[in-house]
Amino acid sequence: GSSAHRLARSPLTRSPAGLWALITLGYILAPVVMTWPYAARLADSLPPQWDPPLQVWVMRWVQHALATDPARLYDANIFFPLDNTLAYTDSNVPAAIIGAPIFILTGNAILTYNLLLLGTFVLAGTGMCALVAHLTGNRAVGFLAGLAYTFLPYRFDHIWHLNQLSHAWTPWAVLALLLLLRNQTWRAAVGFGALAAIQVVSSFYVGFQLAFAVGIIFAVIVLTDRAARTRRLLAPVALAAAVFAAITLPLALPYLRVRQDQGLSRSIDEATYAGAMPGSYLKVPLHNRAWGWLNPEHILGGEDTLFPGGFALVGATVGVGVGLRRRRGLTIALLLVA
Repeated sequence: GSSAHRLARSPLTRSPAGLWALITLGYILAPVVMTWPYAARLADSLPPQWDPPLQVWVMRWVQHALATDPARLYDANIFFPLDNTLAYTDSNVPAAIIGAPIFILTGNAILTYNLLLLGTFVLAGTGMCALVAHLTGNRAVGFLAGLAYTFLPYRFDHIWHLNQLSHAWTPWAVLALLLLLRNQTWRAAVGFGALAAIQVVSSFYVGFQLAFAVGIIFAVIVLTDRAARTRRLLAPVALAAAVFAAITLPLALPYLRVRQDQGLSRSIDEATYAGAMPGSYLKVPLHNRAWGWLNPEHILGGEDTLFPGGFALVGATVGVGVGLRRRRGLTIALLLVA
C-alpha cells in the first residue's frame, strides 16, 4: 500500500506522459510473459505454421519495392509472367514500412517480423486503453480493458497471422472517429481518415470488420447526440473520406484487377467455411489453460475462435450497466457492434 501510494504521488505518474510511458511499458512486458519462450528466440525462430514465412517474404518484398520501384509494388517476384501477384495475399504495407528501420539496423528479417508481431500486442493494448480511458475518464479501467483486448483468445489462435493481428489498429481508428464526432475539426478528420485507412490496408479482411463498427457507431451517435448532428460535421467527414480514399484506393485497385483478370470468385460454401456461428463464441485455442474445458473434444481453434475471455465478459457486463445510465447512445452503439 505504501509503495503504491508513493508511486501514485511520484513526478512520473503525475505527468500524463509519464503515466502513459508506464502503461506502455506494462503492455510491452505483458506479451513477453504471455508468449514465453517466444520472446527468447526472436532472432532465429518463427511461430510454428506455414503463414509466417510467407509474411516475412511479403514484408521484405514491400520494403524492396518501395525503395526501388514503388510503381511496380504489386508485381512481385512470384508467378511470372502474371501481373499484380502480390495481390494474392494481404500486402500489409503499413507493417513493412514500420519494420523497415528495424531491418536496416539489424539486417535480420526474422527479428524484424517477430518484433512487428509482438508490437501488435502493444499497439492493441495501448489503443484499447486510450479508447476506454476516453470513454470512461478512468485510466485504470482503460488499462484493464487493454489487457483484455491484447490477450483475446482469438489473438493467440492467430499468432502466426501478422495481418490478422493488425486489428490492433481498430481501437485507435474508433477513438479517432469519436474525436471527430465530438470536435468536428480538420485535425480530427485527417487522423480518422488516416487511421481507418491504415487498418484497412493492413488487412482487407479486418477492413470489412472495421466498416461495420464505424458505420454503426457513426449512425447511432449522429442520431442520438444533437451536438454531433450539425452541418459543421459535413466538411470534416468529407475530408476524412478523401484522406481514406487517397491512401486506400492505390493499394486496393490491384486486388480488383486480379479478380477481374482471372475471373476469381467464391462460392457460398467457400465464403461460409469456418464462418462465425453461435458456438464460435465458446471456442478457445487448443491449449488455453483457463477455458480449455469449453472445447472438451480438443477441437483445434481455427478462424472462428471467438470466445472473448471471462475477464472481458465480466468487464463488459459491468460497463453496460454503468454505460446505459450515463451514456446511453454510445453504449447502445457498442452493444450493436458486439
